[in-house]
Amino acid sequence: MLGFKLKRGVEASVERIFKSTGREFDSLSFSWTGKTAAVSFTRDINGVVARIIFPNLDDKADIPESTHHDLVGYAVHELGHVWFTENEPWDLARQYHGSFVGALINGLEDPRIEQCVIDSGYVPNARVLFNHVVRTVLLKEGYAQADDFKNIPFMLAIEGRRLNGYSIPFPSVLPDSPWGDDLEWALRQPATSTADVADVAIELNLRLQQKRQEQQEQQEQQGGGQGGQGGQDGQDGQGKPSKPSKQGKPSKQGKPSKQGKQGKQEEGKAKAVELGDALSDQLSDLIPQGRSSRVPIATSVSIATFNWE
Repeated sequence: MLGFKLKRGVEASVERIFKSTGREFDSLSFSWTGKTAAVSFTRDINGVVARIIFPNLDDKADIPESTHHDLVGYAVHELGHVWFTENEPWDLARQYHGSFVGALINGLEDPRIEQCVIDSGYVPNARVLFNHVVRTVLLKEGYAQADDFKNIPFMLAIEGRRLNGYSIPFPSVLPDSPWGDDLEWALRQPATSTADVADVAIELNLRLQQKRQEQQEQQEQQGGGQGGQGGQDGQDGQGKPSKPSKQGKPSKQGKPSKQGKQGKQEEGKAKAVELGDALSDQLSDLIPQGRSSRVPIATSVSIATFNWE
């Protein structure tokens, strides 16, 4: 399928989802100029203004039909943030507790809002779409190593989906993780809002930092003072998560493949919903990209409005 046809198909599918939910949107637009999938949205008394952002696909590229379903899955995920994520508690937690806490919120919030989408019935095949996207990412990119601190947000995003009943093609890393008990605790907290998730993420960060300090002190005692390593590899508690270091595709030998390169996160105007989503920051590696020869297909789509709450 040519890129421009795929774009039209994805936009038409997402527009139908918007219209079928009965939720209030002042406007909906699409942008095919990013490096990943994301959403930017604002809420006011007049409704919601939402912009779905996709990678800059080449209009003339021959793209597999399956990518259409992946992109719709990403879009529905981002709509889940529009429907069920609250910006303010996320923004405040990141402002006062650092970017790593913001990333922890992202890893915990993603499974929560996807389950909310599934439960809402807005998209009848939402679970199938979400599960397919997760499997596609993992089979392509691999999973994180159990002791990879900087990819704890990614572990939360995957293990939370596992608890929601998704079919994950890798075994859980939690039993082998130095922080497995704490991550398990966070994932099983009864969070029903973004504010609840932010509280869990703040407490989880305190537990993680305390445990890392204890581990470092033990290493210094055992190794004759090999401290000072706490700030390496983005593990200072403030670094943004990178792409997961791969476990690799499942194989007979079960040997991990080499660690993948760290991915750059694109900055954007979205508030709580970052362009470095724990799954969609992998999207740029899954589909061909290129400079588009045309402007985005839809710049502003009017949606029939109803009461938001």
